[in-house]
Amino acid sequence: MLARRLKATLLAGAAWFSPGSVQSVESTIRIGSLARRCQAERERLGLTLKQAAAQLKVPQYRLKAIEDGHISEFRGDILMKYRDMLGLHDWIERWAEANPGLARKLGVADGRAVRHSCLRGT
Repeated sequence: MLARRLKATLLAGAAWFSPGSVQSVESTIRIGSLARRCQAERERLGLTLKQAAAQLKVPQYRLKAIEDGHISEFRGDILMKYRDMLGLHDWIERWAEANPGLARKLGVADGRAVRHSCLRGT
């Protein structure tokens, strides 16, 4: 019941989003732990977002999407490269096991990366 009220409150304030861009409250919470862990580990390594993107040879906005938890902009292949650079393989594997549906949606189920944008299917 509380989850329904929270979802209704959050979605009421997000009316300007297109329907496809609004993610569930549960997904937002679950992806938040992944996003925060990546950002914290990058900062612990003393890397800026720009430096990490340059090292991985990926656009900076893709890493920012991961760290901001913007599911619609995730790319599984980039998340896996980022995971390896940050040394978070075991942590993300455990996260994926605890969140199998979301991990599949992100394209990182079973430790495999799928090259696509999870919500647009490209």
